[in-house]
Amino acid sequence: MALHFQSLAELEVLCTHLYIGTDLTQRIEAEKALLELIDSPECLSKCQLLLEQGTTSYAQLLAATCLSKLVSRVSPLPVEQRVDIKYFLTGNYILNYVASQPKLVPFVIQALIQVIAKITKLGWFEVQKDQFVFREIIADVKKFLQGTVEHCIIGVIILSELTQEMNLVDYSRPSAKHRKIATSFRDSSLKDILVLACSLLKEVLAKPLNLQDEGQQNLVMQVLKLVLNCLNFDFIGSSADESADDLCTVQIPTTWRTIFLEPETLDLFFSLYHSLPPLLSQLALSCLVQFASTRRSLFSSPERAKYLGNLIKGVKRILENPQGLSDPGNYHEFCRFLARLKTNYQLGELVMVKEYPEVIRLIANFTITSLQHWEFAPNSVHYLLTLWQRMVASVPFVKSTEPHLLDTYAPEITKAFITSRLESVAIVVRDNLDDPLDDTATVFQQLEQLCTVSRCEYEKTCTLLVQLFDQNAQNYQKLLHSPSGITVDKAIQEGRLAWLVYLVGTVVGGRLTYTSTDEHDAMDGELSCRVFQLISLMDTGLPQCSNEKIELAILWFLDQFRKTYVGDQLQRTSKVVHLRSDVSRVPEKAWKIVKVYARMSEVLGITDDNHVLETFMTKIVTNLKYWGRCEPVISRTLQFLNDLSVGYILLKKLVKIDAVKFMLKNHTSEHFPFLGISDSYSLSDFRCRTTFYTALTRLLMVDLGEDEDEFENFMLPLTVSFETVLQIFNNNFKQEDVKRMLIGLARDLRGIAFALNTKTSYTMLFDWMYPTYLPILQTTIERWYGEPACTTPILKLMAELMQNRSQRLNFDVSSPNGILLFREASKMICTYAISETEPVLLSTPGMSYPGPHELHHQLGASCTSVCSHIYLRGTHYS
Repeated sequence: MALHFQSLAELEVLCTHLYIGTDLTQRIEAEKALLELIDSPECLSKCQLLLEQGTTSYAQLLAATCLSKLVSRVSPLPVEQRVDIKYFLTGNYILNYVASQPKLVPFVIQALIQVIAKITKLGWFEVQKDQFVFREIIADVKKFLQGTVEHCIIGVIILSELTQEMNLVDYSRPSAKHRKIATSFRDSSLKDILVLACSLLKEVLAKPLNLQDEGQQNLVMQVLKLVLNCLNFDFIGSSADESADDLCTVQIPTTWRTIFLEPETLDLFFSLYHSLPPLLSQLALSCLVQFASTRRSLFSSPERAKYLGNLIKGVKRILENPQGLSDPGNYHEFCRFLARLKTNYQLGELVMVKEYPEVIRLIANFTITSLQHWEFAPNSVHYLLTLWQRMVASVPFVKSTEPHLLDTYAPEITKAFITSRLESVAIVVRDNLDDPLDDTATVFQQLEQLCTVSRCEYEKTCTLLVQLFDQNAQNYQKLLHSPSGITVDKAIQEGRLAWLVYLVGTVVGGRLTYTSTDEHDAMDGELSCRVFQLISLMDTGLPQCSNEKIELAILWFLDQFRKTYVGDQLQRTSKVVHLRSDVSRVPEKAWKIVKVYARMSEVLGITDDNHVLETFMTKIVTNLKYWGRCEPVISRTLQFLNDLSVGYILLKKLVKIDAVKFMLKNHTSEHFPFLGISDSYSLSDFRCRTTFYTALTRLLMVDLGEDEDEFENFMLPLTVSFETVLQIFNNNFKQEDVKRMLIGLARDLRGIAFALNTKTSYTMLFDWMYPTYLPILQTTIERWYGEPACTTPILKLMAELMQNRSQRLNFDVSSPNGILLFREASKMICTYAISETEPVLLSTPGMSYPGPHELHHQLGASCTSVCSHIYLRGTHYS
């Protein structure tokens, strides 16, 4: 159908078929016909016809979309044609159309405004008759602002969309050109837009607000969004990561100082917050968050103090009238606002503000109330804990004589967090709610923030935790020994104990973030003693007495204790000695560590870090034996083992422990069920086997040297598995079991290969694999090329074998291993590539794999990416 013969009615029919049609054939035909419209010489006239005479909103939307694509081309339209489009849209169409039809469909307005923004940005430096013809946007918009509320709203949306468009990086165009346009727009127009928006807000606030008028509400909303877009502008081209929200600093230009130095500016937005309904007051708070994030260097010291004083006064007013904070949106933005205050201003500056004592009291009460209502906006608590964490961390650096009062309020914050989490358990269990402990990412984040706060006035925190731990542990023991223990009560006690173990690990780990004393270390020992007792109690009752949440909490505690009192860094700074009866002869550097073990020695017989390592390894072996079907516990246990195995000093101690010797000689599914291939384990559970064998091989390497017999003994379980596969591979066999066995073996070998960083040890592994077992992996690729769960682990193993880490592939000149390795890797890539591009019949009758096009969608990029790594490493090595 020729486009120049299409009438308006035909175009509208095509638009209807495209946007709301239910017939797929009609939609495809309509899309094909309308795609040609953009390349047609009649495109602009057709778009004008649709905009001026179109009877449906979909026709107008199509016209706007075509215009947007037209002006966004890499080879743009001539300047005269783009000027015609701009003036057609701003001067003739939108203003007159809105005046005649005030209920224009919003998505049409938005689409047309996007065209205006794009054409303005792309033509920002275009000159016609010695004038920048696309820079008169503010003057054009003022025509809208002089009209009705509907006109004013459209004008504000144009400015807001233009600001966003100027800030948006188009990666299809040179970034230097984008920065040049954005910088010019910032210097010539952005300040005027912000001033204009603030003047509109002042006019709105000066009149009695009619909150029932939807038009007025919409206008205020759009103006606030415009201010927010101005303040969110990337002023210096830093492209800040939005995920690092609490670290953001707004790089306001120096020419804007006068706006920020006027107290009326902050007062305006604080007044808007108190005057507007929640949906709008939330935007006012978002603007205040950006005002609080203004770069420090914008002001001199006296100006900064005055500006901070105005912010603190606004915080005080909000906290004294907290009704608006009952809205989740307002609450979240206010928490962000508080966090940004400490991000941009030092504690020494905050304490000098006249209202600081009253404000810190109000903030503390607000935080305590927020923590007690743990189910309300839980994601916002992060910002409150960030505030207190940074406040407490700054205490050692405060030089001001003014009291910071954190020693009064920080313990109250810690107490509120502890008690609120314990009280939440009963509600979660009885009402069957989502357990906060299940969201481990959030729990870990909050605990890492709390660890610093908890060390302020640590005596109070320690006393509270000891009291609560003893009480809940006694209640739990009573329930365990009760013949008719109530399941609900037991679940509640287990949940509370899990929280308490997490909290003990948190405060112990806080020693690394806050100044500690000998007494604090002794308190750490008092708390740690109780957790080690709980570990003994839980492990004694296995498998009947088991709780996943407590186990995960225990692993968190053990990891925190390791980082604080067992790590390599600690070994280099403090000499740990056995406790002696005459402690006066203990070296001064060792005394702090001895203080930790004093109480643990009395109760548990743990006198130093060697005994602690024995406890660690016993716990690891116990978990691997009894928690084989629980992937979270196994995964975290193996990660803990992996962390222990990093560091030469700890490795030398670990290999002397009986539990480690047992693991090195008995790493089979008989002793560690998670190494099995049962259908009860999902294939994703096999991933933890790589971590297990990485840690185990590091332990083996300590005393391995060139002892090939020791290496062969270590590899014996894998040898047995491979021989089993080799015997049954060519016979009738159960495919699923063999696949699971091969997947597990590939993951095991990858972990071993990762840990072998010397040429001698790597050669032992290669000699073990070639030529006996590598062909089995090649055959596996041929048979199950279409199953990524099977091929990906094998390809990743080959990629690891090709990794020349620590020059381990630099074989002797007389050794053919390098050529053999390269040949096997090449053969595997070719096998996979050929199999992928040709359908292969399986041994199961009636089943065949799809061709290459179907496989591209099924396999994704994973296997292809691994093959690329193998190829690159192979060519680099060769």
